[in-house]
Amino acid sequence: MSLNADLMFEKADISQSLIDRLGLPHNVWSLVLDEALENAWFLDTNYEIHQQSIHPDVRPVVEQAVKAKTPPARSELPYRHYA
Repeated sequence: MSLNADLMFEKADISQSLIDRLGLPHNVWSLVLDEALENAWFLDTNYEIHQQSIHPDVRPVVEQAVKAKTPPARSELPYRHYA
């Protein structure tokens, strides 16, 4: 699995509705989704990693969360080396 920054959520990006719909604990710290939006991995405040399957009924909420997420801090332009 390769990591896609658009599918990685920090605490500030994880809405209460996403926590409720995915059934995540309230101490979730970060969240990573797979490309197919079928699995979620999350880290809680105790630094424990958990995996959870995403139920198809919850998928629209997850898709909306991905669209509403704060864009990652990265340039949209290709990398250029300036000498």
